Amino acid sequence: MSFINLFFLYFLPILSIPIIIHLLGRRRFKKVEFSSLKFLQNLEKDVIRKLKLRQILLLIIRTLILLLIILFFARPFWNKKSSGLIINKGETLYILLDNSHSNGELLQGQTLLAHQENKLYDLSDNINFPIILKIITTSNPDEMVNFGKVTQFEYEDAIKNHLIEHNKCKLITSLDNVLKDFEKSNELSSSIWIMSDFQNFTTESHLLSNTINKFENKRIRIVFFPDLKIRSNTVIKKITFPKQIIETGKNITLKTNIENWGKQKETPISLFFENERVVQTIIDIPDKQSKTEEFEFTPDKPGIFTGKFQIGSDNLSSDNERFFVLNIPKSINILIVNNANTETHFIEKALLAGNSSLINTHFITPAILSTENFNNYDILLFYNIDKLHKSHVNKISAFQESGKGIILIPGADCIPKNFNTFWADELGFPKWQDTKTSNNDNFLEIGTINSDHPMFTGIWTDKIKLFSSPKFFTIPYFLTGKNHKVIMSYNNNIPLLFEMNNENKKGLLFTGSISSGWSDLQLTGFFPIILQRMSLYLTNCINLSQFDIGDTLYYKSQFQLDNKIILKTPDGRKFTPAYDEKNHQYFFSETSQPGIYNLFSASKLEKSFAVNIPSAELLNDFANLEDLQKITNNSKHTGINIDDDLTLTTQKQFNIFLLILVLLLSIIETYIGRINLKTHKN
Repeated sequence: MSFINLFFLYFLPILSIPIIIHLLGRRRFKKVEFSSLKFLQNLEKDVIRKLKLRQILLLIIRTLILLLIILFFARPFWNKKSSGLIINKGETLYILLDNSHSNGELLQGQTLLAHQENKLYDLSDNINFPIILKIITTSNPDEMVNFGKVTQFEYEDAIKNHLIEHNKCKLITSLDNVLKDFEKSNELSSSIWIMSDFQNFTTESHLLSNTINKFENKRIRIVFFPDLKIRSNTVIKKITFPKQIIETGKNITLKTNIENWGKQKETPISLFFENERVVQTIIDIPDKQSKTEEFEFTPDKPGIFTGKFQIGSDNLSSDNERFFVLNIPKSINILIVNNANTETHFIEKALLAGNSSLINTHFITPAILSTENFNNYDILLFYNIDKLHKSHVNKISAFQESGKGIILIPGADCIPKNFNTFWADELGFPKWQDTKTSNNDNFLEIGTINSDHPMFTGIWTDKIKLFSSPKFFTIPYFLTGKNHKVIMSYNNNIPLLFEMNNENKKGLLFTGSISSGWSDLQLTGFFPIILQRMSLYLTNCINLSQFDIGDTLYYKSQFQLDNKIILKTPDGRKFTPAYDEKNHQYFFSETSQPGIYNLFSASKLEKSFAVNIPSAELLNDFANLEDLQKITNNSKHTGINIDDDLTLTTQKQFNIFLLILVLLLSIIETYIGRINLKTHKN
């Protein structure tokens, strides 16, 4: 049993008043001397016994009447399901309101968030004001709004008109912040009401259960209000670019995955490229299933391009679009770092063969590398360099993290130990284990080739007929790590070409060298083909870097640019991003809208960012009451369907019963009192 107005229980000591009166009011007889007892009426023993019993009964009835009156005002209730719904005067109520993307779905003309706010309004009947009110919106869990002591009017005003934000629901972080506030405030007793659709429950149920266990020994009750309405929504979950080399005038393949939460089946889908619809079709997706569609289109010029997939309108329109950015460079600028001019000449000649208008090269020695601005290049090619000064590690890593690539080719001047210390240990390239040398009569050739790799797709099968394999006389043997992928091997299966299998860092290690005595690579037609394909792959192969709402956007720049940097948001607002001198990058964190964010330097477009709804908000994975009851493991925490009648009618019925008991006991007390009075008179 619980009470709405605990304050009235402080009046329980009043129950001692009838007992005190009874003890003080017992009849005291004066001692009177009689000459004879013959005039006294004989009293029967049973009459005296009945009189005493009625007096004790009156004492009990009067005490019960006072107890029932106190209970009436304390408003007792017995309802295990809704015990957490009662907020007593002066208690603290924490409301966790889910204003994430998925709660923006329209049902019956209002969002799920608005529906939850209406339920909070109805629940005000279960609150004995004033109370202390604190609200957290789960999209911004670190921003708890403390309204202090509120009246019913102030409470109803505080729970209205919250805005949907398209980022992820951070329920666990919100609960952690409530616990910190509860412990800091030294609250005696509090309640937490969680209004949410509990999306992504399968992934987060274990974490949520662990978080709830932290409240085990606290005087705090948690009530979950899952919204169990049937969802009707179709979402674009993701866009993928199969690895490919993008060239002007050639087809580009894109894939998109679409999921049907329920009800809707057929939906139109369109691909837009630079705001122009290039492909449109209609797909049929069964309820609660997903489907991947593949599209092709042909770009007719180089540059930075933006696009999106769009599906038909439904109850949640903001996830009907998903954006991407495509970069087809007008030129490829390659910085060649090498000590020898002669071998550099072979490399430059191979890179420029047949593509002089696309590839630009610049040669420097390691001694002046620190003076070079890497922002001017798309690829760094290090030939016959086993180590650099340690200060270059961060600079090269930042270059890779900005989406650009490195080609690494060892040579005769390289010492494996130095190579491993710098390139393997610091930058993640394969470790150099051994070197094997043969004579002119004993050599290796190209063996296995991954013909499905984008570097060789569509060109290698034809080209192999035109060129014989180079001869390799000195073979460096490198170990394959978990972040390395072998693309090409010698004919004895020793790896010849490695790719760094890391989405954030692009790099290729080609172990065949043009150093004297190592191979005749520079004399074959294979050398320009492999160098150009590696360059095209690192520059054009899309590693789709989409961002989620709430993410911070970064633009790597070794120096703070003199030209004014402007970032334009999807709705046309303009901001100047801050510059981080320590990490050599501009950054912008106010990504609250899905769409394309463009960064300009002196009015020139430098980079575009695609920002989309977080994938966790696109999952058709919502908790039900049974799921929530399993993770509570505590009777004081409970889950209630938000569409249930949340008012406590049992309270009123209980109070009426108490009132009837008081009246009946009063009648009985009056009747017994009159009988005793007659007995005394007699």
